[in-house]
Amino acid sequence: MDFLKKIENIIIKIEKIIMLLSGSIMFVSVALQVLFRYVFRISVPWTEEISLISFIMMIFYGAIFASYHNRHLGIKNFVNKLPETSYKIVWFVKNIILSLFLISVMLIYSFPMVIEGLNQSYTISRIPLFYIFIQIPILGLLTLFHLMMSFLRKEYLKEFSLIKKKEI
Repeated sequence: MDFLKKIENIIIKIEKIIMLLSGSIMFVSVALQVLFRYVFRISVPWTEEISLISFIMMIFYGAIFASYHNRHLGIKNFVNKLPETSYKIVWFVKNIILSLFLISVMLIYSFPMVIEGLNQSYTISRIPLFYIFIQIPILGLLTLFHLMMSFLRKEYLKEFSLIKKKEI
């Protein structure tokens, strides 16, 4: 378990770096576009594609990071009022359904799109779409990894105890 925690910590650091770099690149490319368009009256077309790619990367890795912190959308008001056994059942069912979705859609069904991305590229920057599409199975794998780690850490016990402390 300690080995898996070390791997998870390394993955989280990499996710944070990717989110930070993506956000920074997006900010710089949009700022350059505004500067060149309104100050120098020159359009820089590649900045739109770069900011779009950066935005996609930031969203994907933000979703992975949110899954680690269990901050995805949910029906908290309903679930938080459940007794402990019902809460555990709902927690497990939710995570099993999410795991099945990640395995089927994000891993299995995304590969034809990833392969197709080898033959396509952005118009101006000529960046192959493969580099964007490959992020989908990576997103699925990393989110699945975080889900499995939350099973091993028994996150449902921590979450339920935090809910009950807030009620007191």
